[in-house]
Amino acid sequence: MIYALNVNQWINLSINVVLLVLLVFLVIRIVKNQADIPYIIASVFCASFGNIFYFVMNIYDSFFAIIGVSSTYFSFLFLYMHYIYLSNDRLNIGIYSLITSFIVYTLILAVQLISYSGQFSSDQISYSLDWMYIIGSTASLIAICLSFWMILQNYRNTKNRQVFIEFIGIIFLTFYRIIFFIRDISVIQDQIFSIIGLVFAFLGLTIIILNYIRNPKYLYSIPFPIHSFMIYDHAGLLMYSKHFKFEEASADVNRDILITSAFTALNSLIKHNLGIGGELNRIEATGFSIYFVNLPDNAGRLGVISEGRTKFFTQSLKRFVSSFPDEIIQSFIKTHKFPDRKQIDDLIQNAFPYVDFAK
Repeated sequence: MIYALNVNQWINLSINVVLLVLLVFLVIRIVKNQADIPYIIASVFCASFGNIFYFVMNIYDSFFAIIGVSSTYFSFLFLYMHYIYLSNDRLNIGIYSLITSFIVYTLILAVQLISYSGQFSSDQISYSLDWMYIIGSTASLIAICLSFWMILQNYRNTKNRQVFIEFIGIIFLTFYRIIFFIRDISVIQDQIFSIIGLVFAFLGLTIIILNYIRNPKYLYSIPFPIHSFMIYDHAGLLMYSKHFKFEEASADVNRDILITSAFTALNSLIKHNLGIGGELNRIEATGFSIYFVNLPDNAGRLGVISEGRTKFFTQSLKRFVSSFPDEIIQSFIKTHKFPDRKQIDDLIQNAFPYVDFAK
């Protein structure tokens, strides 16, 4: 049994060292491509750090090892946050609060056990640890199941190959949490059982990380493609427009015709409304929406035709507005023209690095 335990520990350590190396490559790739996936990075870091910390503390038979266990629970909270930002514009406060409170409670309980371990009997410590594992495993299982459902919906909507690859990774992670949930709520302590769970976790995280390393920008294009980008002056006149496409977007002729017609009608609509002080923030249409936001100094408005929006999309809108150089804005206010369209193209590409300009 001691040999089996050592095998389990060394497999655990090897897996998480590999994950940390992959995480370094992922961070380098993200910085180079200006992608924005902090929750994935935080999730992989917490999982790897937690398991390595647990391994090291166990070598010295330290009670601090339970901090590592709590850290792995946080990795699933961050993973859930990633898919919330990917799939929705608003956070479900109730579910988020439930998962967060459960996981934070495991950390508080771990700190209390470490701080007052000398005042507890062995039975009290054993009971507290079992309770911590059950709560943490329950919260982690809820988080991964919700993540599974969200990425499944994304794949159904997009049929994107890279979404499918990530879905496979989530399937492995879901099996991992199911195995550990069964282990934590029962008396099953077979080391082979834990090793199988760890292998599932390694496969799942590796697939997800490699998917992002290969193409860190793909997630921004799902599940809501962006079709057009427009800038109007304060009188409602169209001063700039650009059409976007995605590599794996399906060709829908009827939808393209509908969006083109809306684009033409919108020019007249904005001209008559904004010119007299009206302000539109959002227009809902069948199959797509049009979102508006003010440019700096109220120089005009930008509008984006999209099939929906996520947190990533909202952040890109804010990033685009805040990145406008003051000299371009002042020139636009005076002349109602952009002296160099390529400058606007570059601003769009920096704020929306995941879009592909139509030729």
